[in-house]
Amino acid sequence: MIPSPGDIMKRRSTVVSILRGTSLFFALWIPVPLVSWLGEGFSDGDFLDLIYYAGRITTIAILLLISGACVLFARPLSKWIVPIAEPRCPRCDHTLRHLVSPRCSECGLKLPDELVQDEPPHVEPPPRR
Repeated sequence: MIPSPGDIMKRRSTVVSILRGTSLFFALWIPVPLVSWLGEGFSDGDFLDLIYYAGRITTIAILLLISGACVLFARPLSKWIVPIAEPRCPRCDHTLRHLVSPRCSECGLKLPDELVQDEPPHVEPPPRR
């Protein structure tokens, strides 16, 4: 069964919500290494010893990148994760786009009428020279 456009949009919306929730999850973890670095750095007086705190700074950067990527790429990823399905013949896997009769044009299998389009596809004639 081919999902309706409304179902596809609901699924994509769900994927976007999950990705944004993931972004929020990673964003909420950013203060953990940040507070650890700042607290220990100020108490020991070596706040700017970046080599010593490189692991924590790297963790902050990775969390920021993951969080930002989840927000920035939520829509394109949802289109990739939930593609629009193309109707295909169950016997030969031939695409049923632009079907005008209830039979597969490759193998002749009788198909449900819901896959038949109302009008034949419009084909542009080649330009004259």
